[in-house]
Amino acid sequence: MHYKIPWTDRLKYPLITAAIAVAGSVAWSAAQAAQIPLGYISWDVTTPGEFGQFDIVNLTGSNSLPPSFPVSTTVQLSSLSLTVDFSDGSVSHFGPSYFTLASDGQSWDGTSIGIGGVSPQPTEAILTGDLSPTTIDVSGTPTTVDSSFDTATVLPSTPPDLADGDNAIINADTGVAPPPVPEPNMTLTFLIGGFMVLIFARRRDGLKRLLSAARFGGGVGAAVAIAAILSPAVSFAATLSQTIASSPGSGVAGVTFLNITASGFPSGTINPANVTIKLAPTCPVGATGPVAGEADATATSVKKILGNTERVNFEVPSTLLTGPPVPQGTYMAQIVDTTDGFAGGNCSIVMVTTSNPSLNACVPTSSLGVVTGTTVTAYVPNGWWGGSTTGLTAVQIEGGASTTSISTPNVVNSCAGNPATGEVVCTGNNTDVYLISGNPPHLANTLTSGLTGFAGFSGGSCQNCGVAINALTNTAAIAGGSSTSPSGDGVQVLNLNTNAFQPVFNTVQQVSEDISIDPGRNLVLSPNENNNYMILSLNSATGAITGEFDNLITTGGGEPDSAAEDCSTGTALSSVEFTNNIYLANLASPSTIFTPGSPPGSPGSWTGPSLLFLPTEGGSNSGSRGYPSPRDLRTWRSTPVSLAGPVSASCSFRPRRPPVPPPQWIT
Repeated sequence: MHYKIPWTDRLKYPLITAAIAVAGSVAWSAAQAAQIPLGYISWDVTTPGEFGQFDIVNLTGSNSLPPSFPVSTTVQLSSLSLTVDFSDGSVSHFGPSYFTLASDGQSWDGTSIGIGGVSPQPTEAILTGDLSPTTIDVSGTPTTVDSSFDTATVLPSTPPDLADGDNAIINADTGVAPPPVPEPNMTLTFLIGGFMVLIFARRRDGLKRLLSAARFGGGVGAAVAIAAILSPAVSFAATLSQTIASSPGSGVAGVTFLNITASGFPSGTINPANVTIKLAPTCPVGATGPVAGEADATATSVKKILGNTERVNFEVPSTLLTGPPVPQGTYMAQIVDTTDGFAGGNCSIVMVTTSNPSLNACVPTSSLGVVTGTTVTAYVPNGWWGGSTTGLTAVQIEGGASTTSISTPNVVNSCAGNPATGEVVCTGNNTDVYLISGNPPHLANTLTSGLTGFAGFSGGSCQNCGVAINALTNTAAIAGGSSTSPSGDGVQVLNLNTNAFQPVFNTVQQVSEDISIDPGRNLVLSPNENNNYMILSLNSATGAITGEFDNLITTGGGEPDSAAEDCSTGTALSSVEFTNNIYLANLASPSTIFTPGSPPGSPGSWTGPSLLFLPTEGGSNSGSRGYPSPRDLRTWRSTPVSLAGPVSASCSFRPRRPPVPPPQWIT
């Protein structure tokens, strides 16, 4: 008995077969022209609310993570160019100097960008550059690629601004365009498909099998066929392959957030709360319990990069498991998730530091400048606003005991140093700006500012009155007098990369005796003797002053004369001369609002939680600075030294009266 096929079925199943063949042919062409992933660029928020940076993770060579990143040849990325769009409409272009080679020798760490306060947020980033060599091993196959990698564009996952972990894949291109599929080839595909059906139908039970396969397959079968060609098989192994080092490669204990990239994660959503990052001086892989010197952190996020490759974000822990703070040094980190049953089969290098240039940059203007690095050196002016002695002295206070006298033609009133470069900027009472560098330190250059007026304070008058350093942008802000300003004062920014001055920013309010820079929030703090806490906003890329924001404050009868800030918490303060009072403001509070001026260009205003802190005991008001008495700073009590064991000593405070309750912010 013969099975009779309706003519409609005789036509339908060859068409299905041909369609599958066509889909497979198109998918194969696309796969042949597919880009080859080399790594990714990521927007990494290293200090939430303060700093972020663009880092490049190179996943080739010993960092390769197959199957998603299958290049076993070490590919070097060079001639890097990064263009970043910001929320205020500005665009910044960063060249190769923006990046620093990471500890793995092939990835790149970016430079910090301030994102706190009124700082504009990055909304998009475009990376271009070159690669070498151009013949690379891809899953065991030598492949020739273009000398420039494809443009990588980082877009926001939650518009309009970039969020931590937003990334773009960096791809190499074979340069082979997919061939066109002309009509004769399509016709041939149909003919081959139909011919195969006829051959299969001549076999015993062959047509029944074909009917069953076609009914089962249909559109789902075509989709599966395409997916099988385009998508590699995903490994669900419980052992992860981690990159050689974290990205960025170093961080401050208890402050900085870092990332480790790894492959081999199981499918599905991974709960960061289940993921532990074990850091220790030795690699903890294989250990059944904590190893000596171990400090653990819990992941804050786990974000997919490509395939089963994920980015694990964590804060560098501040304490060891046994309690003491984490010391600086080299640590080995392993990802472990006992809940989901996976762990790193190797460790990633993490460098823990106690400080970095970004944090050190948050220091106020003062007569004395300190530069930290392998040594610590203080630069002390010999003069003051009303003095007549020229020159300054460099005193090495850590890492040695040298003292160097540096001569200047005019009186120096203030110095500030950049911990990232070691360069020191000092200001004269006139328009002189002195650049100090070298070992031993010496006067390397003398510049002339545009501050042609005189600023007057209770402590004297000056043209250049003080200088503060912004280490993130390598700029110096100089406060002083401006003859064209409504207040008679102004601030001028000096680019220390080029030694070029930006135009003087004329302020409506008078400047402070001692300004301070918050590089993370891109702010200059300048409380003045008219009881106005003026804040200037800065461009995050150039350090240029972009606006003025004023806030009339109550100080209890005195005059604010200097600014300082704990940049990690956003707590700004001003000493109030002729009193023992200290004015505090919370710049990190969500209720701190900066309102631009109207019309544009006129001063704006700012408001936020603040308080006037009054010590519990009175003190002397000697001099214009109004220092509190030593009683306000408590009295010292020495703990007895035990000679029975190791010699140790410590000191503690003993209040003279019951402790003062913590101050409460006034909103």
